[in-house]
Amino acid sequence: MGRALRCLGEGILALLVCLSAGAQESYRYALGTSGLKAATVPPAGNYWLFYNFIYSADQLLDGAGNPQQAPGSGEPVDFDLYAYANAHRFVFVTGHQILGADYSWNFAVPFVGTDLKITNYGVADSSFALGDIYVEPFVIEWHLPQIDFGVGYGLIAPSGPRRADRPSLPGKEYWTHYPMYGVTYYFDEERTWTAAMLGRYEANTGLQGRDYRPGDHFNFEWGIAKSIRTLDVGVSGYCDWQVTSDSGTDPANTGVRDRSFAIGPEVHYFFAKRKFGLHVRAWWEFGARDRSQGEIITVTFVKPL
Repeated sequence: MGRALRCLGEGILALLVCLSAGAQESYRYALGTSGLKAATVPPAGNYWLFYNFIYSADQLLDGAGNPQQAPGSGEPVDFDLYAYANAHRFVFVTGHQILGADYSWNFAVPFVGTDLKITNYGVADSSFALGDIYVEPFVIEWHLPQIDFGVGYGLIAPSGPRRADRPSLPGKEYWTHYPMYGVTYYFDEERTWTAAMLGRYEANTGLQGRDYRPGDHFNFEWGIAKSIRTLDVGVSGYCDWQVTSDSGTDPANTGVRDRSFAIGPEVHYFFAKRKFGLHVRAWWEFGARDRSQGEIITVTFVKPL
């Protein structure tokens, strides 16, 4: 049971959980941070983004997408997860260009609060702690009349705490490197209709002190929007697939690759007089395998500095 509980630790902002003899780490990036115009970097300047995530789930699914069964009981795992994360992201659009593309970089410092109960296993744990820190030192983006597109590189550092007997703690104890790419397409010259996608390939290192390397993931966030002056309204979501198997002598499950999807409404509004932006999205997860399935609500405040 110790190995299963170790994998219950929350990843910063990803807010995911896994359990059972078949448990494994899931995706690492905080899916839920982007949606409408996901791939568009703002004009030159410095920006503060304050993310507020709420994730709740009472379903834990196995590798076939069915409710996870508690061993020996034939009953579904009695699982309840509520997590809140707030993260401060600082974005620096430098005004410099590389190959004709605007260069920017950013970092995010998250704090995660988690309340986890698994009645079948007598698990009841809560915590609030610093999560794993994100750094994106290299992002470049080209701007054309009806398209924005760019590429970049980011990493997630194992800065958050993690303990085998505290499954609610947010640390992951491994590094994740992710090349990323993004496109925002404007269907009309006035730029009032858009479709966007921001994707990543997550390459993980091994866990500290264990012969276990979580499998890599491919994922992207997307959004379709209509703009009316400073208001954007649309639908958005994410898609995620584990694309390589876990490896090493210590993984709990080498034969199952997890996946999940989400969709829901999203609204952006920029208060021009106050120079202040507000983004709100609500996503429902579906099609999950080998992980939890629930709902994500994100409220983001955006302020030019």
